Amino acid sequence: MWPGRGSTHAHSKRKRTITGSVQCQPMPLNPDADKLILANLREIEKGNRPKTISVGFITEAQLAELNALRAEHELPEIEGREVVFIGRHIYERRVVAQGYSIEDVVTQICTAMRESSRANSATSIQSAQPRADGYGNQVLDRVVFECTARKPRLELYSVVPGGDKISPREEKKKAAE
Repeated sequence: MWPGRGSTHAHSKRKRTITGSVQCQPMPLNPDADKLILANLREIEKGNRPKTISVGFITEAQLAELNALRAEHELPEIEGREVVFIGRHIYERRVVAQGYSIEDVVTQICTAMRESSRANSATSIQSAQPRADGYGNQVLDRVVFECTARKPRLELYSVVPGGDKISPREEKKKAAE
């Protein structure tokens, strides 16, 4: 099941419900970005090599904020607003290493890529509002971009649920005790 509608994950014996439906908003992500991201992550899960897909655009304000922070560090300016996604790093770090479900990761990305999100480093934007993650945390989701490999497009390289003191792996350990 999809987060927000009650979900039981294979990595957790307890049923957990994420309050509020989190779906990708049309701006700045494409309306079907959640489905495209989910499909790429499922391909990785099967051991396949996913395609590079366009999932949307950062806003003009987000681009300006990223470039201002980049200028402070004497980094080259980001030229384009388009965001592409492959997902291998995210899958390995969040799903395999930390135990998040693929649906959790899609929610993290969609929340971090909202129009209201703001740059918090020269390579990342972060949600402006905390979100209950379903594991007992209030998190600020952050996406990290790889800014040069697919220039002028930004690659959505990583997602970080900032403030996740209780991770799915830790929840599973507690449930087993």
